[in-house]
Amino acid sequence: MLVSFHSSCAVLVFICCYIILTATQGFVEKGDVIFLLDGSDSISDGEFLEQKRLIEHFIIQTDIGQDNVRVGAIVVSSDIGDTIEFSQSTNRNTLLKAVDALQQPQDGSRIDLGLNKLERLFFTSGRSNVPQIGIIVTDGRSKYPDASKGESEALKGVGIHL
Repeated sequence: MLVSFHSSCAVLVFICCYIILTATQGFVEKGDVIFLLDGSDSISDGEFLEQKRLIEHFIIQTDIGQDNVRVGAIVVSSDIGDTIEFSQSTNRNTLLKAVDALQQPQDGSRIDLGLNKLERLFFTSGRSNVPQIGIIVTDGRSKYPDASKGESEALKGVGIHL
């Protein structure tokens, strides 16, 4: 069961902003953030909608732009589903429309595949001079928990905050 996002939304936004502001030398209002959403069959339609609302709340509270905070998203199930690339972070409205269009596959839960995709997005289009943050939103039921743990450790090893 997912925790209620209504009360934790503001806390998550605060944590992300804190990491962005303090992860580098001094205060910098820049960063790359990727949300990894669980689109598996253990997530109800309402819970998936809450995951999308969480991202929307973050976008509304953040200074979005190519020179500021860029946001991406990955929906994962048995395979990689919809993806929002950093190139779509040109402005808040474009990004909000992209989040609204995310679809839930409702199949298995391969968080490990999502973490691998997250790493590739940071490697191919992430900025090396800003904090890179991955936010995993899941019910915690990965089909391959050891693979997910290995992927998350590898990401942390290259400096990506999870």
